[in-house]
Amino acid sequence: MNLSLSRHDLFLSLLFAVLLAPTPAMGQRLHPRLKEAKPGGDKPVINRVVILPAQVSLVKDGMKGAEPLEKEAAAATPIIEKALAKALTSKNLTVLDSPFNPEALQSDEKLKYALADLRRNYDELLPKILKKQKDIEKGRFSLGDQVLLLNQDDSIDAFVFINAFGQRKSGGKKALGAVLLSPLMMMPFYFVHIGIADARSGEVLAYALVFTKWNDIGKEDDKKLVEFLTKGLKKLPAGTTAEKK
Repeated sequence: MNLSLSRHDLFLSLLFAVLLAPTPAMGQRLHPRLKEAKPGGDKPVINRVVILPAQVSLVKDGMKGAEPLEKEAAAATPIIEKALAKALTSKNLTVLDSPFNPEALQSDEKLKYALADLRRNYDELLPKILKKQKDIEKGRFSLGDQVLLLNQDDSIDAFVFINAFGQRKSGGKKALGAVLLSPLMMMPFYFVHIGIADARSGEVLAYALVFTKWNDIGKEDDKKLVEFLTKGLKKLPAGTTAEKK
């Protein structure tokens, strides 16, 4: 399967859905275990989380079609990960330093392949989640016990997945949009998917989709992005008082 093509197709599907939706908010879904959790309870379902390396895809919409922006996507990746960490911390969740940094993956092939397998399985599950988001509230999505390969010391409560898609507009497309009085031809779009899976059972505990226009998710000043992500996680139960790393 052509990964870049599938991402582009998914982006177009999301864009179409957003344009047809009465509001840009695409919803937040919680597993029954999280829905029943008491905010700030002594024993939260999740408290210590690890953000897995984000998957970010950006394209430039120009007069000749869509052009991949690989360098820009790579630069945006740590910005998005950092912004999500701030959003999760605001929920009193402890965001652990990722044990899956490039150096660790390079020195441990088993870890690298286990992470790649988990990431691939989540990406294959994501279209099903998009199609039937309400099934998260019925506890029907799971990555299985393969998560245990990445949580052997049982120190992690949940893994957080990020899939971000963005379409920027070229100068020519903006100019044409101005001439034709078409805001859609001038307007960039960005989507950030957030998935949270139990690090012991593999159950998908939460899913949120954040949609924004104009505000570039790849800018160094991530204040707006943090606000969007925090709003996207509004329903997520808070953890206990954040632990020091």
